[in-house]
Amino acid sequence: MPRDLLTPLHHPAPNHHSRLETNSFKTVEASLRIDAVASAGFKISRSKLVDLISSGDVRVNWATVTKNGTTVKTGDVVSVSGKGRLKIGEINETKKGKYAVEIESIAPILLSFKKKCQILLIYNSFHFHLFLIRNLIKNLIYPI
Repeated sequence: MPRDLLTPLHHPAPNHHSRLETNSFKTVEASLRIDAVASAGFKISRSKLVDLISSGDVRVNWATVTKNGTTVKTGDVVSVSGKGRLKIGEINETKKGKYAVEIESIAPILLSFKKKCQILLIYNSFHFHLFLIRNLIKNLIYPI
């Protein structure tokens, strides 16, 4: 008996949360403190970011940040729970002594409940048809 026709099809469901949306932009900040750079990157106020830092929701390179005076450097990954991640790119000093920071924003693409149901229905329908075809071939080769 061919082993591949009799083995069940067990494929994990696709991870729909693994899709990411990236956006690159530049911002000019007076300092390289995490509260300044991350508030510009996530487009939230600096005071809200300070609250997120004090509640332990902000991480730099996967280490929790406890002080809003922490400085960031090129290559750092800043993540905020529920907001996404920022990758700090090239940092240049301007003529006025400020910092031009290149930021790549990485956020998960959130799908609506309706879209998730549509994707799951298509996925399950596809695998049901594979199951039917596999059994049809099995019965043609090895009739009951």
